[in-house]
Amino acid sequence: MHGTCKLCPPQRVDGEDELVIFSFRKEVWPNAQINECALAVHQNIQRLLSSVEQHLVHWTRYRTLWEKNITITNEKFAAKNPSFARYDEKMNFYSDMIQEVKQESLFRNEHVIHLNLEPLANTLRESAESWIHSLGSLLNKPVKEDLFNLRDELRELSENLQQSPDSFDELKSVLGTISDIRDMSVDVELRYIDIQESYRTLAIYKVQVGKDELELVGKIDQIWKELSDESKQVDRSLTDVKTSFVQTTKDKIGEFTQELSIFAESFNMHGPGAVGDDLEKGLTVMGTYEKDLAKIVAGRQELANAEKLLDLPITVYPDVISMQRDMEGLRQIYRVYKTQQDAKAEWSHMLWIDLNIQMLQEGVEGFIKSLRQLSKDVRALPVAFFLEGRMKEFRESLPLLLDLKNEALRDRHWKELMDRTGTSFEMNDSFTLENMFAMELHKHANVIGDIVTSAVKELSIEKGVKEVVMTWENMKFSVIPYFKGTQERGSVLGAVEEIMLNVDNDAMNLQSMAGSRFVGPFLGTIQQWEKDLSLISETIEVWMIVQRKWMYLESIFVGGDISTQLPEEAKKFDNIDKKFKEIMSDTVKGPNIKRCCLVPNRLTYLQTLSDDLERCQKSLNDYLDSKRNAFPRFFFISDDELLSILGSSDPSCVQEHIIKMYDNIASLRLMWKAMRRQSPQPWCLQRVS
Repeated sequence: MHGTCKLCPPQRVDGEDELVIFSFRKEVWPNAQINECALAVHQNIQRLLSSVEQHLVHWTRYRTLWEKNITITNEKFAAKNPSFARYDEKMNFYSDMIQEVKQESLFRNEHVIHLNLEPLANTLRESAESWIHSLGSLLNKPVKEDLFNLRDELRELSENLQQSPDSFDELKSVLGTISDIRDMSVDVELRYIDIQESYRTLAIYKVQVGKDELELVGKIDQIWKELSDESKQVDRSLTDVKTSFVQTTKDKIGEFTQELSIFAESFNMHGPGAVGDDLEKGLTVMGTYEKDLAKIVAGRQELANAEKLLDLPITVYPDVISMQRDMEGLRQIYRVYKTQQDAKAEWSHMLWIDLNIQMLQEGVEGFIKSLRQLSKDVRALPVAFFLEGRMKEFRESLPLLLDLKNEALRDRHWKELMDRTGTSFEMNDSFTLENMFAMELHKHANVIGDIVTSAVKELSIEKGVKEVVMTWENMKFSVIPYFKGTQERGSVLGAVEEIMLNVDNDAMNLQSMAGSRFVGPFLGTIQQWEKDLSLISETIEVWMIVQRKWMYLESIFVGGDISTQLPEEAKKFDNIDKKFKEIMSDTVKGPNIKRCCLVPNRLTYLQTLSDDLERCQKSLNDYLDSKRNAFPRFFFISDDELLSILGSSDPSCVQEHIIKMYDNIASLRLMWKAMRRQSPQPWCLQRVS
């Protein structure tokens, strides 16, 4: 804009859609002199700013004053419980920083720029002083507490020295105080020197503290010196009193020695190390003897302190040292035992169906390893020997658990196991390992081995019996329709050879099982099945005989002329035929072999039918013999051929048999009508050509 260095605001110009910014740039920039001057100005400004920045970078050395939080940083430092020297080192660091800031140049001219750094320096000094005061207050807090604690301790000791001992206990108290003062001399001196140095440090850095603190710091060393002198004076004054109590102390030592002898004897005879393999009892008495031994040790220490106070020689008690050593070893052993018992108690809640042998094995191996990792002296104790034996027995019982997990075991085996081991439990889905652990299986390894072996053998027999039962529960007769020509005349059994082979094989298997000494639980079943298979075999044999006779006679008596010639026998056969067809009809409905053959009185019924069919057969044979006697030429043909002639109403049926009855006769010329009227003799015998 005219007369200024401000940009001209955008203007709307006729004929232009967008706003236009008026500028003389196009007229100015081609001027080389102006461009050179502008570039020089820009470069000079950059050099000036760079110089100023380099000077300011120098002040970043104090960045710790503003980058970190004073409270958080110092509290973390104080939490490490540093010594006063570390506090002094930290505060000295900030004090030096203040001095450095004071020596900094506060004003600087960079060409056209004038730097005033005085506010920055003042802020840095104030920040450094804040750090120093923060550290000082954190140092003052524990030092003040230690100072007043030391004062109270010295006052208490001084009060204890003021007692006038009228008894041995009071004398021991005073002498103990004197001994404590003498023993703590170095520690107290170090404490109050540290306290004094800490307050000197606070004073150097002008950290404000209370007047009472300064007064106490100034005289704390004098208080200690006075207490030390007082203790020495009291000690000298008690020389005669100590002499009078020497005999009392010796008497107490004698009483303690006698008491120790009684306890040592009890410890060795009835203590936790003398319980044999009754580790549970040892664990029970362990606590009692630990407490009693602690009392013995405390009494020994009390007498030792008294001896020390009275300037007597310190009595040594080897029994106490020995019992302490043994007790420490027993403590380690019973710790392993207790852990193992706890684990065993946890395992005892494991369901039998969830038995995890690997987990149990790894657990007991870990306990045995823990015991073996104890020192040689500890493992030499009798209790360690019994504990290791107990855990090895448990480890050896685990394979027996696996044996008892065998699928062959039945309720009868568990009952036998309970009877032979004298235990009692109930096998169900909630059965746990607790009963197994209580049984102490390692003591009954032979019993378990016998029972499991018997169970496995019995399982083999059981499977064999089940296989036989399953076979005959499912095996069926093959029933086929019986045709005479194209006419169905009923049903008959198919081939039974395979059935009879199975009967023989299973009968032999059952006989072999019955001969085993492990057959006891299945003897009744096997004997019953032997009877059943024998009955099935005999029934099938009779059945097939009846079927063959029925098929033979059925073709003769049913639908032929023989029934008219043997009406009595035909009537009997009709009755037999009806009964046989009833049996076969029932078989068709249920062809299971066991059901069909073991029907009550089925064998007797079939034997009766066989006998009836035999009688029909005999009557038929007698009838045929009568015909042969009437015409001997019939002896030259078989029964079936003769029956075919006698049972046929067609005279020409004789033609095929003529050659057998007469030599050199090929056929007959029959004139049966005339002959039939003239002679009662068989028509086929009247004329021969």
